[in-house]
Amino acid sequence: MNTIEACVLSSFVSLSEDCIFTYLVDRGYCKSNDVIQEIRSLPGRNHNFRVKCSDHQDWIVKQEVRDQHGCDEIFLTEWAVQLLLSKSDRLKPLREFIPPVLHYDRPNSILISQFLPQHQDLSNYYGDWENEFDPAIAHTLGHNLGLLHCLTFDQESDRNQLTEIAPNFIQYCCPSDVAPIDRFTPEMLGWIRSDALTFFKWYQQQPDLNKALTLLEQQWRSCCLVHQDLRLENWLFDPTAQDLQLIDWERSGWGDPDTDIANVLCAYLKLWLETVPSSGTWQARLEEAELPLEQIKPSLNALMSGYFRAFPERNHPETIRRILQWTGRQLIYLVQIQIQYHRPIASTEAAFLHIAQKLILYPEVLCLLLFDHSYSAIPV
Repeated sequence: MNTIEACVLSSFVSLSEDCIFTYLVDRGYCKSNDVIQEIRSLPGRNHNFRVKCSDHQDWIVKQEVRDQHGCDEIFLTEWAVQLLLSKSDRLKPLREFIPPVLHYDRPNSILISQFLPQHQDLSNYYGDWENEFDPAIAHTLGHNLGLLHCLTFDQESDRNQLTEIAPNFIQYCCPSDVAPIDRFTPEMLGWIRSDALTFFKWYQQQPDLNKALTLLEQQWRSCCLVHQDLRLENWLFDPTAQDLQLIDWERSGWGDPDTDIANVLCAYLKLWLETVPSSGTWQARLEEAELPLEQIKPSLNALMSGYFRAFPERNHPETIRRILQWTGRQLIYLVQIQIQYHRPIASTEAAFLHIAQKLILYPEVLCLLLFDHSYSAIPV
């Protein structure tokens, strides 16, 4: 039996470049006599492949990594979102920026979608700072996210349909990545880097910060469909068509919309803070960033304007305050990720923590810094 036959006939289909074409043929997405133009592995935490046979047969195939315990069915939530969108006329506007999943093989944890060759993720698009931070992109991004939250806000029927497919879809408490921070314990000395101790020392010297995060957690509310992984890498942009698509719904759930929009704000601020120099006073360092705040500030304003244009009911000071505080919490989480994966804690992480503290404790001051106006209301 050759590799392809073994792959298809086994009880669990483990995709590889050797057998993925046969898998697509068996499911009717390709014909056995199609000419393969490209089969290529793509980066990511799952097994991701691009399979191109023609302009109309260009697929991205994803399979969850399987271990000795099986799969966690991380694609089930994405499939639940797809089924919800396909059955609801009310949610039809969301189909404009959420690419369809064509096939979900639950026993083998495989998703098949159309590959979008003209699109690139916003992280790459913004990677060259000479590429303008066009506020129109941020406005569209904010508007799409606002539509997602507005159209599903307090819609019990949507919630019920999602949980029928994925029972774990509903979040009953604040997710761990935005919850208050666990304090340092002696047991951590066995696994964290020595430079990570500076983070815990910083945090333990911030009792007001802990108090503010605890209060913020109490205000968290599960009320609409949220994406929860709104890194710039998950927004695909076609510069020619000016089309923006939101992908990778594996972490989606029924949660708090404020944490979603904060996630996007954090992604933009990260671009700025990663270029802050490592020495000097904080005011000088922030002003001397290689990517000036002034260059992304129009996009920050456009992002919020687009969001509240789509969801005007939430454009009030209390919501804006929470969004800014959640943005600070997201910046802290970026540092926690560094610690979790044993990466260095350096000047960039110090910049994240400096701005995070200000966002959480003094959101009205940071609103003036980031948007040039108070958070009494965001102009739309």
